Amino acid sequence: SGTVPSSGPPPGTYRVKAVAPASRVQTTPNPSPVSPTSGATVTTVQLGFFTQATISGTVFDDTNGSGLWDVAEPGASGRTVFLDANSNGSFDLGEPSTTSASDGSYSFTGLTLGTFKPRVILPIGVTQTSTALAAITTTSGMNATGKNFGLFTSSSISGSVYSDVDGDGTRD
Repeated sequence: SGTVPSSGPPPGTYRVKAVAPASRVQTTPNPSPVSPTSGATVTTVQLGFFTQATISGTVFDDTNGSGLWDVAEPGASGRTVFLDANSNGSFDLGEPSTTSASDGSYSFTGLTLGTFKPRVILPIGVTQTSTALAAITTTSGMNATGKNFGLFTSSSISGSVYSDVDGDGTRD
């Protein structure tokens, strides 16, 4: 309920504090000391808490280049996903990052109030096929899931052109 029942403390000055529960961050300063007078009810003490947020998704190998995660497409492990704090599209020192697991999943936990832009580092020869993720503004207790990245690895086609001197369709 947010109220703290009291059986009536003796006269004096009191400092009200709370211990933040796991995965929560106190958002208000500790209140000023209170000195209740005889018979008074003090209702001005307020403590705010923010439940930390999570952003998660999967990096997948977009084998057909559609930008959509199809059932048969595997997760891409070992890919670095980061939260682009300065919106420059590059991973910079100090920006939170994580590596995708063997199934391609990644997760950022313990996030406070803010706006976050998940991005993935693209190795040479890899293109992101999925739409760039929009910035995510966290709220208390938010669990932003399904923030996926589709990646297509460049392929090559090679062969040879030859002179079919005798016209039999085979290389002599």
